[in-house]
Amino acid sequence: MDTVSIIIPLIVLAFIGGIAALIVWTMRRGNVVVDIRQIYFYLVALATLLLSFVGALQLVGQILTLFLPYSETDFIRRQIANTLGLLLMALPVWWFHWQHAQRRALQTQRHFGLRVYLYMITVIALIVAVIIAGKAGTEIFKTLFGLVDFSNAESIRSFWRDELSALVNVFIALAVWYYHWHTVERIPTTNH
Repeated sequence: MDTVSIIIPLIVLAFIGGIAALIVWTMRRGNVVVDIRQIYFYLVALATLLLSFVGALQLVGQILTLFLPYSETDFIRRQIANTLGLLLMALPVWWFHWQHAQRRALQTQRHFGLRVYLYMITVIALIVAVIIAGKAGTEIFKTLFGLVDFSNAESIRSFWRDELSALVNVFIALAVWYYHWHTVERIPTTNH
């Protein structure tokens, strides 16, 4: 099991708990209108974006494993098919809910929930980018310290598969971060 598959569920659970605490806090404060329907759209958008995000990260490793093969090619092809199925279902659900939530927040001038959602995604994407970049850096340092066995083809393929996968996944994480950061920067500064 790799680091990303362990960290992502923990981050998701922490943010879901944070969302629940934020909802309770805003309801007690009384000066921020809580729209349960809007919260539904944010939660579905968050969950499906995270599913898509994890699926995209896994897909990169799976495809590189296919092109830098080892003995279980059929297993990898099944994994790729499963991941593509997940992405095919999760991305449209995310897009629908994200567009609806964003449009509704901008129409009603209630930007607080939109900002919270966008900042949550930027934090998650940035943490994932740092973790993956750290993993890639670790492998490079292992190589520099002579801890990677380059005497056989399987070790070489494994090293390059992991490094290329990490580089592409860092790019995906930073693209998700940039999109959401750029979106939050365009929100009007009203405090509803």
